[in-house]
Amino acid sequence: MARFPGDTVFKVGRDVTKKRAFPCIEMLTGKPWTFQLDLFNIAGVIYTIVFKRYMKVHCSNGVWLPGFLPQST
Repeated sequence: MARFPGDTVFKVGRDVTKKRAFPCIEMLTGKPWTFQLDLFNIAGVIYTIVFKRYMKVHCSNGVWLPGFLPQST
C-alpha cells in the first residue's frame, strides 16, 4: 500500500466476488477495502491449519462469524 496515496481504497462488483475463492467481508457486502483482504486471508490460512477445513463465514445479527467453531466441553 506504500505505493498508493494514503486515501486509496479498492472495490469490486458482486459478480466478481462470487468467482473469488475467499472473498473478505467487505467484498461480500460491497464495501471498499484496503488491507482487510490480507487480514481475512491470513485468518483463513490459520483457521484451515487449525481446524483442517476452509473457513466459511456467515452474518448473524450483524456480526460475521465462521460457519464452524468447535464447542469446548
